Amino acid sequence: MQRITEDGMDYWLGGAGPALLILHGGGASAEALLSLAELVGQGYRVLIPNLAGYGRSAPQDLAKPAMAAHLAVVERAFALCEGPIDLIGHSMGGFMALRAAVRQPERVRRLVAIEPMCFGSLHTGDPVDTAALAEDRLAIDALVRLADAGEVEAGVAAFIDYWGGAPWASMPERVKARLVAMGRQLRREAHETSYDETPATVYADLGDRTLLIAGADAPLPARRIVQRLAEAMPGARTRTIAGAGHMHVVIQPSLFADTVRAWLDAMS
Repeated sequence: MQRITEDGMDYWLGGAGPALLILHGGGASAEALLSLAELVGQGYRVLIPNLAGYGRSAPQDLAKPAMAAHLAVVERAFALCEGPIDLIGHSMGGFMALRAAVRQPERVRRLVAIEPMCFGSLHTGDPVDTAALAEDRLAIDALVRLADAGEVEAGVAAFIDYWGGAPWASMPERVKARLVAMGRQLRREAHETSYDETPATVYADLGDRTLLIAGADAPLPARRIVQRLAEAMPGARTRTIAGAGHMHVVIQPSLFADTVRAWLDAMS
């Protein structure tokens, strides 16, 4: 694949065929999903953008919501794709994929959302959903509190220990350094997604084209979000990936590849 940076947007592009757009999660990058693209992208024209403030894409405007900046990048990516788009998003990227598909449903042929961070779907009053929200908020509020107090590394560590799929202490120093360098951006993004109140019913009309995926070992909020979205999206399919946590689509994409590709092929 070829890396292209133009007009403040950084993206990877390669292959030939229908459009496949892949969106990364918070703290990750387009580069983190290149392995997944190799496994599922045969026969596609694949585009993987770095969202706002990631890679070489333009920094976020701190006066505007981070999710608005990311959505603007996704919509620019839509404009670079010819014809109907097959769309894959992970975590925050899954949230952006669903948001973009609601805004331009006529462009989206198929959608795969891997543990999308649609926390508004958990505002149901159900005790398990309430517990899931509280569990996430412990990590998010620690990130916010510590980052605002100047203890950015401690805040990022608390966030990664919960959502990162591996203990902070076990991560390579270069990965730690990158995450700490973008710690304040992570703080903005995590707070916005965790406190989002968009109900699951907003995505209802996307159900017949959507596959929702959760890892069996993912944190409770991720698994509950997938369940609540599936209930609110008539026709949506769900799959649970054995042995997978929240970041395994990056760490071990082969766990997801067959499920994702089977869905794309079945919907052709």
